[in-house]
Amino acid sequence: MIKIKYKDCLETYPEFPRSDHAKDQFYFPKVYKTHDLILHSKSAKGHAKNLSISFSKLISQMKIGSLIFLGDNQRAWRYQDNQYPPVQEALHYLDNNEVGKRFDGGLKVSLEELPTFINHLFWLVRCNAALPIFHFIDDQENIVGSLCQHGNVHISTFSASAEGLFGDALSKTEFIINNGETCYSTFTRSSKISGRKTPV
Repeated sequence: MIKIKYKDCLETYPEFPRSDHAKDQFYFPKVYKTHDLILHSKSAKGHAKNLSISFSKLISQMKIGSLIFLGDNQRAWRYQDNQYPPVQEALHYLDNNEVGKRFDGGLKVSLEELPTFINHLFWLVRCNAALPIFHFIDDQENIVGSLCQHGNVHISTFSASAEGLFGDALSKTEFIINNGETCYSTFTRSSKISGRKTPV
């Protein structure tokens, strides 16, 4: 895992989505096509595992060697503490990879590291409501996307060629395109998310 300063990350990868809620300003790049991907799992824990495997396979099939992850604002990765055990494991993972409590920049994650990273990112996004939206992008800026609290992947392609690569790769994974209007968790019937906290 390679750390990149927030400003440097935006200069190198200007297509990263970003937001400034105080100024009511938002930026999302012009994309070719957008998809919402879902996986069917029996539990949140099982979904974290399925997601880490299927997402990494998707990226591998697209011949992408690494992804860069960056929040849509400068709130730190470890801004919110949460005693829920899977979140504690995720925070320890970041700490063990020298992501300090104030670090708000980008994280470049290799394909080899991706399954473990995604497993932990799932819990951070699902349970820590105060964190920014962490978007991912590849070095060549073929795709941009994010994971949501429901454990789904929202992904956009920047060109017809990237869309073709994505379509071929998708067919080799367990992902299904969600054509509905709403995003939802496949592994729970309740809208309540165990362990989800907002700082007060």
